Amino acid sequence: MKALKKWFPLISLICGALALVMIFLPAGSLFEENHTGLQVCFGDKDEHLAFSIMNTVCFVIGIVGGVLAYLGAKSNNKIMKYVAIVCFVAGVILFICSRNFIQFTSEVPSAMAKEIRKEVEAGIGSILAAIFCAIGAVATVCDVVVKE
Repeated sequence: MKALKKWFPLISLICGALALVMIFLPAGSLFEENHTGLQVCFGDKDEHLAFSIMNTVCFVIGIVGGVLAYLGAKSNNKIMKYVAIVCFVAGVILFICSRNFIQFTSEVPSAMAKEIRKEVEAGIGSILAAIFCAIGAVATVCDVVVKE
């Protein structure tokens, strides 16, 4: 395990970056039509999707956790590592709930939007990003726990 200690920060950084890259994959499907993470986060007028701050936070929090884990390991700062763990765990939770954060434009009535949200299925991008955040959290915990 000690031989792997130097690789844990890099694994965390890569997992955070991969969680961010999942923004280009389908993040949710509505009525058998896939919507990428970019559409879900920043909106798409043609699909009646509006900007969603929570979905944007979902994709950004993974890379924040990865960078904090990497910098915390290089500067031997345990507080940064603990914050990175919190970021990764929050990323997992947010990605699991991300389909509930989809915002619709004002053209869609709020009662209808509530019913539509029930029909949204999680996309492969959100699922993989949650997995990468979980792996990043485990790698960061291993980095904290394993002694040199």
